[in-house]
Amino acid sequence: MPMNAYPSNGRLGQILSELRSNCPRRRLTRQIVASVTVLLLLILATLLAGCASPQILPSEPLPVTQPPALTQPLPLVPYSQQASKNIESWQKRVTGTSATSKP
Repeated sequence: MPMNAYPSNGRLGQILSELRSNCPRRRLTRQIVASVTVLLLLILATLLAGCASPQILPSEPLPVTQPPALTQPLPLVPYSQQASKNIESWQKRVTGTSATSKP
């Protein structure tokens, strides 16, 4: 006879079935499942009520903005030249300080 097979008749079978039905873990699991089910149903009802409510339209229509330009004008100085100037000025500032200058 397997370990999980209980006799269905007789006093031992009744005792075992009562023990299984009155298990505190099983009652706790049932309470948790019932609580989660109620919570999910409340959330569903809230969402459905929100979707069924009438839409509120704006009192004034939004202004139509102009679309951005498809092309941007090129800068007057190319990026590489501007970057070179910035790097040179940074190097002058760094090497010009007394803490980093060579004797």
